Amino acid sequence: MKKKNAYFPAYGSQLNLGTIKETIKNSFPEYDVKFLEKHFWRPLLVDDKHKFVYVPISKNACTSIKNWYAKLQGDKEYTFEKSADFHTKQGTKYNKIFYENYFKFAIVRNPWERLLSAYKFKFLKKKDSPVPKINKKINGNEKKTISFEQFVKYVCHSKDKQCDVHWQPQVNFLDDIKIDYLGRMETLEKDLKEISKKIGVKIEIGKLNASNKYDLNDHYTPLLAKKVEERYKKDIKEFGYSLEETFE
Repeated sequence: MKKKNAYFPAYGSQLNLGTIKETIKNSFPEYDVKFLEKHFWRPLLVDDKHKFVYVPISKNACTSIKNWYAKLQGDKEYTFEKSADFHTKQGTKYNKIFYENYFKFAIVRNPWERLLSAYKFKFLKKKDSPVPKINKKINGNEKKTISFEQFVKYVCHSKDKQCDVHWQPQVNFLDDIKIDYLGRMETLEKDLKEISKKIGVKIEIGKLNASNKYDLNDHYTPLLAKKVEERYKKDIKEFGYSLEETFE
């Protein structure tokens, strides 16, 4: 079976972008090109049977929910190879008008905890792209892992378009999508039950890894915490988090 290709801004280019843009432009001539570029190629997961749209945000239980979604579609698990099929199918359908009557949900997370989780996952566990490049840039050695403090400073000096999907601000995933239910990692079990009621199918993801819960005071100095507050001020304001409540 020939593998499908796709382009997603958050995941990198896997196909000639010019070809895709031309195809989309020809398919939807009534829309402005800039509008199409903005509203297509999001990593959305859509279920037409239950009429829901899930907007994955990295480091917010998205792998677990993606695996549940894959099983709902008749696949054993969500894989990178399969993601091209899922997202190509859904991405080429999406814009402000499509999915108007679908139930849309996403999960957000405390920015300080999410950033720490991203560091532990990418730099201490996976060590894959873009980790070697960042290590070399900061420490002069691809295999010499930067400290969490160095990572925070690096992220705080990086523009959004330079950020890996795992520490991209959460508001960028949602943009102007009208979310019907915004769940939180802090109340995930309760929120998934509510979402399940809304979509008419139970979301089963099992127990999340207990190591995903951290004592933030063991990793953040007051100065680092303040830097993150400034870097992710849009997330903090939009989703109602605060420095004081996080580190009380």
